[in-house]
Amino acid sequence: MTMADAETIAREIGNYDVARWLAGVPYPYSLPDARAFAAGAAPGKVWAIEDRDGFCGIVDTQGELGYWLARRVWGRGYLTEAGDAVIDAYFADRRNRELSGSHMEGNDRSRHVLTKLGFVPRGQIAVQSAVLGQHVSAQACVLTRARWQERRRYRLATPRLRLREMHDGDLAAVQRLAEQPGAIPSSFSAAPDWIDKAKYRGRAGFCAAICTRPGRLIGLIRIGRIDDGRVSRCAWAIDPAYRGRGLMAEAAGAFLADMMARFDLRAIDTHQCVASDAERALLHRLGFCRVVRAADAATGPLEPDRFVIYRLDRSNLKAHA
Repeated sequence: MTMADAETIAREIGNYDVARWLAGVPYPYSLPDARAFAAGAAPGKVWAIEDRDGFCGIVDTQGELGYWLARRVWGRGYLTEAGDAVIDAYFADRRNRELSGSHMEGNDRSRHVLTKLGFVPRGQIAVQSAVLGQHVSAQACVLTRARWQERRRYRLATPRLRLREMHDGDLAAVQRLAEQPGAIPSSFSAAPDWIDKAKYRGRAGFCAAICTRPGRLIGLIRIGRIDDGRVSRCAWAIDPAYRGRGLMAEAAGAFLADMMARFDLRAIDTHQCVASDAERALLHRLGFCRVVRAADAATGPLEPDRFVIYRLDRSNLKAHA
């Protein structure tokens, strides 16, 4: 963040919808207030959030995790993405043992952000709201180093395989896998930034590496974010050299069972396009059933090799198939 951001900061915090939920911030918020904040921002502790349209918010660790977003970008997941990066930077300093945070009562958006980032409630506190001109109740939260570390590590063992979180060092193996014709569906990528987005952070919306016991990465399996109906989406890929040994069924069976239990999922979907007989047999073995949509019922079944949705309900789960 630089002094050049001051005008935008003053304008965005001047929006009542933004200022309403900020503790200890003057209101109305002026350009001198913004300049004073920018001048006092500690290097390495205050970051500007930008998207393709420019500056849109702040996240900082001056005292506790603080953040706000311009009204125009609410609901886009920016704070979760930025918060993950800032929290990782904070705990990179081994002297930091915990990070505090808080949200005013009634601020469900902020509560949801802190929950997704791994914070847990610590107790009720009172904070000053300049907008309301009084103290209001707030929920104090905390993220410990131990919990942060736990939420960055994923491990799952099967008889012949090991599943783990993605690492930056996996890029070469993923690129090697991508070079195999038909090995990686379009939902995966071999780009460096994809690896970072695929890392485990304690919630659904990550990719696990499928490895042999010696540690060679031979495949990938991904679980998407969870919708309001407690349904997620999955996809997988395996090196063609390892097909035909039941390894994908072994990895997927264990992984999907773990996802169901870990995130309390009602169902998991997978979208198949031009599914082979072997792929359909794998889906059946794992307990997936084809989803018949209203349009299908009206027009008749889709051709076998066209785009089809398959669903694994909790009751049909066949772990370690």
